[in-house]
Amino acid sequence: MIKDPIFSKDEEQFNDFLAKQIPIEDLQIGTKAAHQRLDEFIKHDLSNYKVARDYPVKNSTSHLSKYLRTGEISIRTVFDQVNRSENSAGKETFIKELAWRDFYNMIYATHPDQKNSSINPSFRQLEWENDEEFFKKWKEGKTGFPIVDAAMRQLKETGWMHNRLRMITASFLTKDLLIDWKWGEQYFQEMLIDYDPSNNIGGWQWAASTGTDSVPYFRIFNPTTQSEKYDKSGEFIKYYVPELKNIDGEKIHEPSKLSKEEQNKFGVIIGKDYPEPIVSHKERRKIAIKVFEQAKDHNG
Repeated sequence: MIKDPIFSKDEEQFNDFLAKQIPIEDLQIGTKAAHQRLDEFIKHDLSNYKVARDYPVKNSTSHLSKYLRTGEISIRTVFDQVNRSENSAGKETFIKELAWRDFYNMIYATHPDQKNSSINPSFRQLEWENDEEFFKKWKEGKTGFPIVDAAMRQLKETGWMHNRLRMITASFLTKDLLIDWKWGEQYFQEMLIDYDPSNNIGGWQWAASTGTDSVPYFRIFNPTTQSEKYDKSGEFIKYYVPELKNIDGEKIHEPSKLSKEEQNKFGVIIGKDYPEPIVSHKERRKIAIKVFEQAKDHNG
């Protein structure tokens, strides 16, 4: 019996999905597992944390967030053990990240309505476009921007997302697509196993330039240059976006620029196997800055 090529492709994607799932017996839960994870992080990754933390494929972050969220380990225990470790640039950077966590908790205490309202009053009436089709493509990892799509698929498949990717995807949603940060924050709440209200909301308001001590509204992450810098070889992208796994070198960061010959060579037809970019980053950047400036002028 001859297999239908469409179903063969579906089967291949299903098998890829299953291969990425963690067997139940291998899930690390409980206080003992939390302390073991902390010990392993300090031993193997802390000293190099300052540099390695930005590269998703290196998997060098602490992965303690889920344990902190559920109370399987306390923030004081984490700080104490890290603080007693050998001095390094990585140790200093990690402690600063713990301070950011406390900062967002304090902000939440003073702004308890921040889940539903931007902290910066200048942007509370910002004219978001809130295109539901764009939002759907963002959630599904089908925007045509490989690093964004890989990140969103990581979230969907694992319930977790690397911090650098959280910033990239949040910037893309709020600045490139001009979709209300609250939509993204709510989706992350639904999907993240380490969801923490103060840190998630704080991170989203930071990326959207609507919170306290936020990134300036005119600083908009370019998803392509972020991809080139933090996943240069495309190894992370290829893992979560298998449609692009045969693309050589840096061409993977902008597959829409592949010639027809290259598309045939790499086995990916843009617009069929992988989407065209749903927006032009260059054009959307200009529009986003204008929208934020108008909101600022109106409330200034």
